[in-house]
Amino acid sequence: MALTEKSRSALYTGFSELIDNEEAVQEMLSYFPARDVEEPVTKEFLRATLAETELRIITTLRSEISGQGSDLRSEISGQGSDLRSEISGQGSDLRSEINSLAAQLRSEMNDLAAQLRSEMNDLAAQLRSEMRRMVWINAATLTAFAGVIIAAVRL
Repeated sequence: MALTEKSRSALYTGFSELIDNEEAVQEMLSYFPARDVEEPVTKEFLRATLAETELRIITTLRSEISGQGSDLRSEISGQGSDLRSEISGQGSDLRSEINSLAAQLRSEMNDLAAQLRSEMNDLAAQLRSEMRRMVWINAATLTAFAGVIIAAVRL
C-alpha cells in the first residue's frame, strides 16, 4: 500500500530524529512506495495476471493451430486429389501399355503356332514319304527273298 505524502513526511521526520544518517532514512523509505503505481506486486496479483496471460496465449495458440490445421487439411486434401488423378492417369497409361503388350504377345504366339503347324506338317509329310519308301524297300526285299526261296526250291 502506498504512503501518503503526509505519512511519508512524518516518518521521515521521526526517523531523522532517531537516526543521524539522512541517507539511511531515505534508503529505508525507498522500500515503501510513494504512489499506488509503485506498489509491490502481491503473489495473488502476479498469479492472477500470469493465469490471464497464459489463458490468452493458450487461446491464441489454439486459434492459430486450428487455422493451421484447417490449412493443412485442405493442403493434404489437395495433394490427395492431385495424387489420385496422377495415379489414375498412370493407371490408364499402364492399362493401355499392358493391352498393347498383350496384343503383341498374342500376335507372336499366333505366329509361333502357325510356324509350329507348318513344321509339324513338313515332318508328317517327310514321315509319310519315309514310310512309303520303307514299304517299297520291304516289298522289294520280300520279293527278292521270295525269288531266292523259289530259286532254292527249284534247285
